[in-house]
Amino acid sequence: MCELQSTLWIALGHQRCDLQAEVLLSRLRGLHHSRFSSLFRDTLDVCFAQFRRRAQLAQVAHLLLTARLSSEVIAEQAGFVDASHMHRAFVRTFGYTPGEYCRRNRGS
Repeated sequence: MCELQSTLWIALGHQRCDLQAEVLLSRLRGLHHSRFSSLFRDTLDVCFAQFRRRAQLAQVAHLLLTARLSSEVIAEQAGFVDASHMHRAFVRTFGYTPGEYCRRNRGS
């Protein structure tokens, strides 16, 4: 597995979507935080926080359609602080609520 792939797997497994996670990953790769940020953005065309948030929301969308879990449990499993933060991020990204997402996509 290449270095970028292993870094992405670590990033996806990390439950925090903040500077602390990015600093941890830069240290694991032996890079200064600013260098890691630049390389990440240049390689993926998105900053670390955006990448991590997209990954979280993809996990939320998957869990909404495949698991019978409460919003609180889904938020926790996806690494959100709480269901309210997850809900706001979901609406901001997809343009509708998690409940509406389920209604639109279940069975399709």
